[in-house]
Formats: sequence, C-alpha cells, structure tokens
Amino acid sequence: MASAVAAYQRYGLPAARAVLGQGGLSSGTEDVRIITERMDAVEARLLAPRQAAAAHVRRTTLISLLVTLALASAIFIVLFRGIHRDMRARRDAEHALRDSEQYNRSIVDSSPDCLAILTADARLSRMTSQGLRLMEVKDFGSIANTDWLEFWSGEDQAAARRAVAAALGGSAGRFQGLARRRRERRNGGMSS
Repeated sequence: MASAVAAYQRYGLPAARAVLGQGGLSSGTEDVRIITERMDAVEARLLAPRQAAAAHVRRTTLISLLVTLALASAIFIVLFRGIHRDMRARRDAEHALRDSEQYNRSIVDSSPDCLAILTADARLSRMTSQGLRLMEVKDFGSIANTDWLEFWSGEDQAAARRAVAAALGGSAGRFQGLARRRRERRNGGMSS
C-alpha cells in the first residue's frame, strides 16, 4: 500500500495502478482471502463436533423425557388400578354388609318374640313389629330412647337388668317376663 501511495504521488494514478497490479495490494488481499478461508475451514471443523454434540444432547434429552413419561404413566396406571381394585373391594364389602344387614333384619323382623335393640345404656333404639304388638305399642317413636328397664318390674326387671349386663359383657342378653302395660298420654306419649 505504501509503495502504491508513493507511486501515485510521484507518477500519478497510472503508476499507482501498475504497482497495485503487480501484486502489492493484490497479494495482500489474496493473503487475507486465504486466511479467511482457513479460518472458515477451522470454524467448520470445530462447528461440526459441536453440532453433533448438541444433536446428541437433544436426542438424549428427548429419550430421557420419553422414558420418564413412560415410567410416570406406568406408575399412574398401577396406582389407578390399585385404587380401582380397593374401591371395588370396598363397594363389594358394602354390598355384602348391606345384604347381611337386610338378611339379619328380616330374621329379626320375622321373629315371634319381642326383640329390642338397645344402646349401651339400655335405651331403646329399635324394636321388632312383633315386639310392638306384644307390648301394645302403636308407634315406636313414642317409646324410642326410653330406658328399657322401665318396662319391667320386680323380678322381671332384675332379669332384664341381668340380660343387659350379659349383653354388655358380650353374651346373649335374653330373658322372659311380662312388661307393664303402657297407656298413651294425651300428648302422644306413653305412660305406665
């Protein structure tokens, strides 16, 4: 460049062109072009492994995500089936319990005896329809939650007390006695 400028200053533009045409600037430009091509080639050689590594990371990440998704789906399916099985077993147990209760209730309701279901403190919670007839009670609501022992007197009350104690102890609480008659009160309740 310096020689082209010097030729221009001494001999003018045609001299500067002649100096540049001989390869002074042209060889410098050519050198720059060659160096740039080498740099491009080195960059391409370095870029290819990076691109391959990035593609490998993408594939590995995708495979990891798919495996994780498959495992999560499998765990979900196993949990869902387990929960569904438990729900079905619970539903079946509830049906069996309901059927058993209906069967037991039908046996109790068909009994010719007076059968009463009492709370732990000997209060009436249920009585068979035959029991209501035998005790001459028209509406169970009128005697519900009444102390069972109030229906009996004397030795019958003592026997009723022993039957309640036996039932609380886990044995059959049975006795036989005559209940005191109960008259309906004017307000709908019963009295003895």
